[in-house]
Amino acid sequence: MDSTLKLKVKKLLRNPFPESRSHLIIHCAHHKVGTVWFERVLKAIASHYGLPFIKSDIRAIPPAGPSVYFDDHSKIDLSELTQPYRGSHMIRDPRDMVVSGYHYHLWTDEPWANTKISEFGPDISNYWPLLPVNDISHLSYKEYLNSLDREDGLMAEIQRASSVDIRDVMTWNYEDENILNFKYEDIMQDEEGTFRKIFSFYGFKEEAVSYCTRKAMEFSFSRQTENDDGKVNEKTHLRSGKLEQWRTEFSDSHKDYFKKLHGQDLIELGYESNFDW
Repeated sequence: MDSTLKLKVKKLLRNPFPESRSHLIIHCAHHKVGTVWFERVLKAIASHYGLPFIKSDIRAIPPAGPSVYFDDHSKIDLSELTQPYRGSHMIRDPRDMVVSGYHYHLWTDEPWANTKISEFGPDISNYWPLLPVNDISHLSYKEYLNSLDREDGLMAEIQRASSVDIRDVMTWNYEDENILNFKYEDIMQDEEGTFRKIFSFYGFKEEAVSYCTRKAMEFSFSRQTENDDGKVNEKTHLRSGKLEQWRTEFSDSHKDYFKKLHGQDLIELGYESNFDW
């Protein structure tokens, strides 16, 4: 049986939607906000139900028809969609995004982090306006980060994330009623309950909600981050699930700089009520 026929058979036998209804499923996140974790979960669910799984990190429009569209940089323009959709969008405390990004970018093999900054062209100074790109153009971002001590390295990561990842979190449209916005911190404290809420919001029938929740728990974050000896593996996309890592990693200088750049953003996102942290 060829792959196309297998997909059709799966669709006939399994359908997560009630009464043969269906629509596009979207999940949007940001760099260092559980992207690898959610990709594994949603890819497994799409496979079970015979739904196409599409991953994108650029501004793109999903194809027509029911599918699972995974956008790990939240670049999709929801206003351009003409088909019915339901989706989810996950954010994280931007301070922990910085900490996670710093540790990850010290060793990552992602091409952008290993490309000489000079090769990005003159627009890189607009893309990373807070980084001294002219002075470090002979280095890749990873090389630059590894040339710094921890204090300066975290400061550099604040500068990089501020211009890209944190900006994207703040410019997201939180008013779309077809998108469930939730926090990384919520799911880390209650994985099962949050996944059930997500799948219910997608419009899945109860049987599918239960199945998808069980499948998601097979990819539980705690199971993915520990070695056999129970220790966290530093060199992995899923380095640590601990919350508020910034409290032990940020110095007073990091805190002051972050307040200057994003103190109000933290209040708007609900992570702080004032600047006294």
